[in-house]
Amino acid sequence: MMGSELNEEKYNLVLQKQIILGKRNWILPLAPFQIPEELPECENLNEKMVTFYSENDAEQFNIIIENIKTNLKFEHHIQAIEQAIKAYNARDYYACCYTLAPFVEGILAHNSPNKNCMKSTIFFERTLRQSDARMLKKGYLLYGILLALEGFLHNYNDHASFEEGIEPEYLNRHWMAHGRMEKEICQYHCLQLFGAIWALTELLHYNNSDKICMSS
Repeated sequence: MMGSELNEEKYNLVLQKQIILGKRNWILPLAPFQIPEELPECENLNEKMVTFYSENDAEQFNIIIENIKTNLKFEHHIQAIEQAIKAYNARDYYACCYTLAPFVEGILAHNSPNKNCMKSTIFFERTLRQSDARMLKKGYLLYGILLALEGFLHNYNDHASFEEGIEPEYLNRHWMAHGRMEKEICQYHCLQLFGAIWALTELLHYNNSDKICMSS
């Protein structure tokens, strides 16, 4: 019993790393135990994440891109994803960011029972709890992804007032959609969006065996 309690305590501690990363807009394609202890709260997190996705000939970036293409069949939208990747590789981060942003909403709207981006995390959590034995083996990794995704979506869907004139620190769909965003779009912003799309497709891959595509 004591051993079980210790394992649960350790389990919760490492999942906290995913929660902190998600609140800072990052979702890592790693199991919680693989995330360095100091990473979630380090001051230069964005720089470290750009390095993570760029090193070894962008190995990790290429992995999540291939997973997105494999798990989520965009069909008529695959060209847009390819355009986003092309823009990213050309360092046209503004074009990349604004090409990717609709995919986050599109995936959520098409697969959320409430058509509500924030409540969709409840849908994903229910998916994990009701998973079959095959999925439970990956439940630990998936639950970590879910926790980080929840933080990202909170920032992304935050109803920050235009009247106050204070732009949100993180990417925000309302400010983007209404042309209010003034911050410089950087490489890390695009990586955050790619990470969110990867997380959504990973979760949905284990929830839906049918081909998933964005609603037109």
